[in-house]
Amino acid sequence: MKNNFIFQEDVADILMKLLDKKGVINIGGKAQYVYDFAKKHNKKIKKIYKKKNSDMGVPFDSSMNILKLKKILNTKA
Repeated sequence: MKNNFIFQEDVADILMKLLDKKGVINIGGKAQYVYDFAKKHNKKIKKIYKKKNSDMGVPFDSSMNILKLKKILNTKA
């Protein structure tokens, strides 16, 4: 499954920069797979597999468009 993972400490820093902005701004990190994100921070993580058409009720790719956030922060999130 793919998502825009980010740690809450990073969100807190970003929110302070967005206080005067208007509109919908998706906050997240770069789109990556759950395993890749977890493996960076815990080397003991092991892979599990999910079929793309399984009945878990969760989309395979739930990543967000964070271009507006990147433009505001002028970074490569």
